[in-house]
Amino acid sequence: MGCPQRASIGNESADKYCQIQRTRGDHLKTLIAISGGLDSTLLLKILADAGHQVVAFYMDLSKVKCEGSPDPDFYSKVVPFELDAARNVVNWFAGRGTPITMLDPYPIKYTPPPEDYPTSGNSRSWRVFPMLQAAAHLAQLYKCEKFVYGKTLENQRSADWEVREIWNRKWWAENAIGVEYETPLIDLRIGKPHAIYELPSGLIEHCLSCDTPKFGKPCGECTKCEMVKTTRDLLHQGCQPGMIFDYLLRLRNAGPYIGNRVGEMKYGARSHPAPFPAYTRD
Repeated sequence: MGCPQRASIGNESADKYCQIQRTRGDHLKTLIAISGGLDSTLLLKILADAGHQVVAFYMDLSKVKCEGSPDPDFYSKVVPFELDAARNVVNWFAGRGTPITMLDPYPIKYTPPPEDYPTSGNSRSWRVFPMLQAAAHLAQLYKCEKFVYGKTLENQRSADWEVREIWNRKWWAENAIGVEYETPLIDLRIGKPHAIYELPSGLIEHCLSCDTPKFGKPCGECTKCEMVKTTRDLLHQGCQPGMIFDYLLRLRNAGPYIGNRVGEMKYGARSHPAPFPAYTRD
């Protein structure tokens, strides 16, 4: 069962995006990294609704070993499922008359970043450097005017500070010249609960937001699955996305796993008298 949604919500976000850009994006060629997850899927929809010509690529991390992790082969296991989800999302748009150019998976190998690499302390920030190398190369190859990163407000510090800082330093200046870097979901003040709220039910079913998928389906047990399930439950109870976002953020800052506090979150978010203001980091 889908979540309650406003009419033409995708177009509303697209219109807001156009207002931020001060122009329609018709025929603007934009590169986006997609994973088949909620964030990149919502951004894909906003770009398509705003009239962009979208070129999408998937980062193939299947050859990357997660050294020191309980499961060093994590990426080789999850990549086939994520890639299927990404392709299904693109096919959903094609079936509705909005063709998205989906490139072949871009193979990523671990590349040690330069010594002056800026970091927010994110444990996965090592992936950013090779992703931006790939994006700079593809943006030049396919003559894209923008590269957009589908991160939400929860990742504002890393996506809107760390990544922008790396892009602006242009270690690959010959590739990145003239290509703008943007984080539209952060500009639109969208968090993951907003993504679950805004995506059409027929599209969200193609997404894969799970750390440990089983046979290509969400496991229903990991932190991401708990977040999706709880957000949907709270939306059905009448909670607004902003309220849910703020409460999820408070719980994440209070402890390592959102899933450990699901009961508290349901009670607290339901009983809070009004939505919280948009969250911003210093």
